Amino acid sequence: MRDSRLASRLEKLLLAAALLAGVLVRVYLVSGPLDPISSDEAVPGLMAQHIRFGARPLFDYSLAYHGPLESYLTAPLFALLGMERLSLHLAPLVLSLAFIGAVYVLGRQLYGRGVGLFSAMYAALPAPMLTIWGLKFGAGYIVVLVLGTLGLALTIGVLRHASAGKAALLIALLGLSFWVHYVTIYYVLAIWLTWGVHRFRARSGAFPRRPASLGARLAVAALSIIALISLCGVLSALGLTPTDFTRTTIDFFVIALPVLLGFVQPSAAPALFAGQIAELGGVYVLGVGVAIGVGALVVWMGMRQLSKGDRLLPLYVASAIIVFGLLFTLGRSPTALLHEPRYLLPLYSAIPLVGLALFELTRKSMVLRVVLLGGLIAFNLYGNLTLAPALNLPYISGQTLANNDSLVEWLDDRGIRHIYADFWIGYWIAFDSQERVVPYIITADLRPGWNRYPPYAKEVDRAENPAYVFVAGSDEAEAFAGYLSTNMIEHDTSQIDIFRVFWNLSRPVRFPLGS
Repeated sequence: MRDSRLASRLEKLLLAAALLAGVLVRVYLVSGPLDPISSDEAVPGLMAQHIRFGARPLFDYSLAYHGPLESYLTAPLFALLGMERLSLHLAPLVLSLAFIGAVYVLGRQLYGRGVGLFSAMYAALPAPMLTIWGLKFGAGYIVVLVLGTLGLALTIGVLRHASAGKAALLIALLGLSFWVHYVTIYYVLAIWLTWGVHRFRARSGAFPRRPASLGARLAVAALSIIALISLCGVLSALGLTPTDFTRTTIDFFVIALPVLLGFVQPSAAPALFAGQIAELGGVYVLGVGVAIGVGALVVWMGMRQLSKGDRLLPLYVASAIIVFGLLFTLGRSPTALLHEPRYLLPLYSAIPLVGLALFELTRKSMVLRVVLLGGLIAFNLYGNLTLAPALNLPYISGQTLANNDSLVEWLDDRGIRHIYADFWIGYWIAFDSQERVVPYIITADLRPGWNRYPPYAKEVDRAENPAYVFVAGSDEAEAFAGYLSTNMIEHDTSQIDIFRVFWNLSRPVRFPLGS
């Protein structure tokens, strides 16, 4: 009894330490490397401000598949703390800590106290991919990770002790998660597969480890060939070839997995990502090898659990995400998605299976277990403390949009309240200026762009003296300057940091040019 109490106290102490470490690392990141926000974060941040003053949107602006739960959670924080970047990160920070708890519960339910603690410690100090996207406001992925992982844990309870109340709660969690982001489908598929296995075992009394006869084996092989042919047919109907699928599968292992495991920092800019790989050299090659090894280890450990029913949950998560994630990326610019594999983030719910593999491999040596676990945590900590902010920010016209405080101050000094700008510039300025400056979004070919909040565009379109903001030296800036010169439109021009601003025009310019 005394040993049990001591173990329980030690468990609570280690869990509290993991939560504290998670808080410290994340506070450091949101106050430093992740402090500059992008327009993708600014738009839902602006929505939170609108919710604060009475708006009640059902979906994100111009995204009819993305529920703005984080914006609703952030609206009262803005009322208390103001519309600031730090306030914007508080809701995802708390949700990131909730994921630590969720994956702990899942790991402990599946494989015991040790795996639960490993899962919590890894989630507290994870690879940079999870840390970054766990703190990105408005993306919704951290919400899905929390709700989906809790859904997996609740599924175990439903399977072991059937309850209408638990089943209703599970449906509610998945429904809320699906409203936030459709990547919830991975969890739905994993739960459905687990339920199917559970039903099969209940009827047959055991889960077959292999086909019972030569005839059964041949039937499985025939079905596999038919499934492969069917897959090729689907890909062809989508205009994709087996070669595309092969390329994406290879990229999954040599790009996406190393990012997910922390050997490479994610980036939406292929040029910056390629530069990072070139700089890493042999370390990157090592990372690819380790990534493939970890993938194989997870599958191996999952196969060992085949006779244990609900203990297969993490393997199903991994399988569903790999298969459907690959199919999804084929139609969605695979390279960019694999450099920043956010659609694969639910793979982190398979952390308990990695923990189980680690414990199984080191069951004869506690020292080796501690060394491996300590090395893994230290590796992740180093990756988070050395994040390159440029890789996390928009990269347009050969420039990283590092900060626009000076530009907002310049616009304020001249009383400029309306601007035409690129998407990545415009909404960022709107948030940082607390809507003192609002944008009309234009594209690279100087046409009306993705105006996610149309009231801003209408207001700018009616303005008498808007400014036009470009990245200095960009093709867009040069084309616009040429248009002003050709049409003899008098104007002032100024350069503030990396931005070139055309203002005080003798007459406004509408887009597309000449309209």
